[in-house]
Amino acid sequence: MDKSARPRLDLPFTRTEVILDRLAVAGVLLLAAVLTATWPDLPERIPTHFGLSGTPDGWGPKPMVLLGPLIGLVCYVGMTYLQRHPHLYNYPCRLTPENTERLYRLGRGLLAWLKTELVWLFAWLTTASVRVALGQANGLGTWPIWVALVVIYGTAAIFLVAMLRAK
Repeated sequence: MDKSARPRLDLPFTRTEVILDRLAVAGVLLLAAVLTATWPDLPERIPTHFGLSGTPDGWGPKPMVLLGPLIGLVCYVGMTYLQRHPHLYNYPCRLTPENTERLYRLGRGLLAWLKTELVWLFAWLTTASVRVALGQANGLGTWPIWVALVVIYGTAAIFLVAMLRAK
């Protein structure tokens, strides 16, 4: 089915989607609060990259710390927009009149979860970077990055399986 020919269903947001959106907003606000509170104390060089061991292996100017919140905000705004237009998504199976609503809901749910996970990932990375820059920590540690990757890819896999079953 051509994307332009797909139906545009007016599906109300679920309770879970609303809660996830509020959690994502809280993550964006946390990013702003952390930077506002710590900006005057940040040194002119901050960690900009961390190796697999979790220790910083790249440094840059202080304004680079704004990149994490900017990416988090772009993820939030972009995914919020896309949540309102599930007819634009690519689905892993063919849309039919019988499965369109279910696939739209699953697609929107996937975006709600990923949006929240990504915003909080950038909130955590920014906070960790600030802590390292201020000498309050030596690095990220190794396990948090792996947990984040498992959560993000696990979420995508769960929804992909659900979509394939909905065909």
